[in-house]
Amino acid sequence: HTWKIGVVIANQDPETANQLALEALEGGANALWFSRRRPLAPAEKDRLLDGIFLEIIECTIDTEESRRGTGKLALDLLRAGKRPELPPVFCLRQQSGYFETIAYFRAVRYCWRLIADTCGLATPCQIKAFLHLTAEDPNQNMISSTVNAAAAVMGGADTIFLPPADGAGATSFYRRIARNVLNLLQEESHLNRVADPAAGSYFIEALTDHYASNIWSEFQQLSGQQAG
Repeated sequence: HTWKIGVVIANQDPETANQLALEALEGGANALWFSRRRPLAPAEKDRLLDGIFLEIIECTIDTEESRRGTGKLALDLLRAGKRPELPPVFCLRQQSGYFETIAYFRAVRYCWRLIADTCGLATPCQIKAFLHLTAEDPNQNMISSTVNAAAAVMGGADTIFLPPADGAGATSFYRRIARNVLNLLQEESHLNRVADPAAGSYFIEALTDHYASNIWSEFQQLSGQQAG
């Protein structure tokens, strides 16, 4: 299982955002998430994406407008008997603990597989992990962020966005450390060479079943509300 190393670039002018994106790509990132308050004009989009090879780089421009209505889009398509043209994307955050995060991510993928099998779909889902900081001290955040990143990997995330340990400051040093955590988990820890590192653990399997049961119950309730 190999994951993409993601970087979130939020609310910057197109030129600054482009510079940050190129820095991230040169440092090993291969997924970009531009978070913006408003849509971009064509000329702004050109400046934002200048020098970025979209053929090989996963790139998302996320605005409030682009998010509107996406929560029920896949469900609406399934209810209408239509097949989603693209794999559904689940944007997930870490849970309260290491094992909980692993189990939660695994449960989401398992529940989508149930839905896909029931509807005769061969479309896998994509899980994007948006991790968040848990402390004010950057040194403490570097430790906890590494643990959270490992949990996202164990849970099967396809793209992992790990924030710099200094939060809003986001100096170039801490941006580099955040990317290198994910690089090291691949290149030194070799976690990308194992398909499902958590498989067979009784505790994690039981916790996965617990999350999956809750997710499935909420999905059935949502399906009933939409149908009504």
